[in-house]
Amino acid sequence: MSRIARLAVPVALVCCAPAAAPPAPRGLAPKATASVESRPIVVEPTYAPTSSEAVASLDEHVWPPPRPADDGAEEWVAYDRPWMRRIEGAPPTFYTTKVRPDPNRKAQVEVVALDARQLELDMAIGAEGPWPPDEKTAGKWPRAGGKLPRDPAIATRVVVAFNGAFRLDQNAHGMIIRRRTFAPVVKDVASLFMHDDGRLGFGTLGPSMHVPEDVRSLRQNLEPLLDGGGINPMGRKRWGGILKAKNQVGQRAKRSGICRTAGGHLLYLWGDAIEAQDLGTAMKKAGCDYGMHLDMNVLHIGFVFMSFDDAQYKVGKSEALSNAMGITDKRYVHQPNPKEFFYATLRAPLSGPDASFVPDGQVQPPPTWMPAVLARTQGGVRVTFVDAHRVRFALTPGHDERDAAGKRLLEATTPTPLGGEDAQRVLAALDLGAASKDHPLGLVVSGKTLSKAAGASAALVVDDRGRLTMAVGAPPDARWVAEADAIVVGGKALALPPELSLAIGFTARGDLLIAEPAGTTTPAALVDALLKAGCVRAVAPRGVGKLERAGRDPIASGGRGTRLFVLAEKPAEATYRFDRP
Repeated sequence: MSRIARLAVPVALVCCAPAAAPPAPRGLAPKATASVESRPIVVEPTYAPTSSEAVASLDEHVWPPPRPADDGAEEWVAYDRPWMRRIEGAPPTFYTTKVRPDPNRKAQVEVVALDARQLELDMAIGAEGPWPPDEKTAGKWPRAGGKLPRDPAIATRVVVAFNGAFRLDQNAHGMIIRRRTFAPVVKDVASLFMHDDGRLGFGTLGPSMHVPEDVRSLRQNLEPLLDGGGINPMGRKRWGGILKAKNQVGQRAKRSGICRTAGGHLLYLWGDAIEAQDLGTAMKKAGCDYGMHLDMNVLHIGFVFMSFDDAQYKVGKSEALSNAMGITDKRYVHQPNPKEFFYATLRAPLSGPDASFVPDGQVQPPPTWMPAVLARTQGGVRVTFVDAHRVRFALTPGHDERDAAGKRLLEATTPTPLGGEDAQRVLAALDLGAASKDHPLGLVVSGKTLSKAAGASAALVVDDRGRLTMAVGAPPDARWVAEADAIVVGGKALALPPELSLAIGFTARGDLLIAEPAGTTTPAALVDALLKAGCVRAVAPRGVGKLERAGRDPIASGGRGTRLFVLAEKPAEATYRFDRP
């Protein structure tokens, strides 16, 4: 079957559902109809197994970047050595090419593309400081200053280190390293944010802007060298001090920079005998929309690839990008760098609550080489872990939902399948069961209250962005709410129902945990499995619950019970412009 045919299967099945409701906005359920007592419920068709190709197509990130817009530019070449550490299944982490900023000169600028999706960027202090203002360290050298941290969590995952920017004189530029301020943040200069979640923010910090709380590290340096299509848009005349040399021409020197492309790529550039204008031109030809000048001159520029297996960097290998930089492969590792520098570690694969959780082998959200749905089976209970930051959620009402008078809340002949493109993006569905006359529960769909809150102890809430939370107590005023009974609050188990076919929990970070029987088990065993997985809150389904997983089970498009869908979504960009919408 062709790829086009495979992608069309889920849509065709949904379109054939009887009297289907109009497509809803992304991640949202269609509006419900008025409450009526109805004929026996129509059994709805199921979605075909979600196409892994349809889910993978959500990842629109192009890697490597497009070829630079330069007649003399070389194709991108993977910088991949057998000894270099990589994420299993991921593409090469680095690519290199060269551009010639001035066609009338032989000088070239070497460009390294770093896959920011695979990396986490941070900084380390230099051997010569600077010192944080809260310490009296004048005349003292920091321990291991100028070298990579001797931390096993960093040493065994670091894959590259490269030079920082100019010396921080007279607080002209700001620098924060792991939330320690070494120089206060200033306005109207080129800035790079390094967030806790690994995202990188580029831009010029304006007078009314503030540094977000989740920025772990930050570096500023001069005005932007490139902004949009403008090279040196603020007209700066001098870009650093030049080391005097024989036959010196203008401000030509070894220079380096870092930039972000319009496609979200992270690039490092360096060249010999170039001026700042040349560096900015190279950034533009490489496709960047924002660029920052880093350091310059011999010994202050360096880019080293590495992979080590121990915290002392004795077992492993390193390799300089170019000997012409004036450094060796020991720089940053065993030879201290005078100034602060950047280093990048591979993102650790998602391990879930602990190492016993492994990818469940079914359809994963993109990028598929970074699985977000894991599972483990122990003691007759299977626990599935879902990284809630990598997926969206949607809620559709069940046709057997009843109010306190025993009336059905929906017309039986009006199915409520998931609408629009989301039909192809279903990773999992949780059948939550349905409230009954004997156990009425509140239900709000698309802002319409189908059943008023009955005073249950908790509720599952989906916001307009498709984020899922569990509210304890009275249900909040939200557009998608399914009231339920709490079985875990504050990490402690509450009274359990005599029968429990499914337990739905949340970690402290907000990730989803689902416990289901994998053999003979008890309600207490289900909840205990959640607690051991780090659950702090959990609910029981509204009735007989069930987990359906794409690639393993057919996913029902609707049914008797209210359904909570887990949907693949387009990955967030690893880099962004913080000074633009």
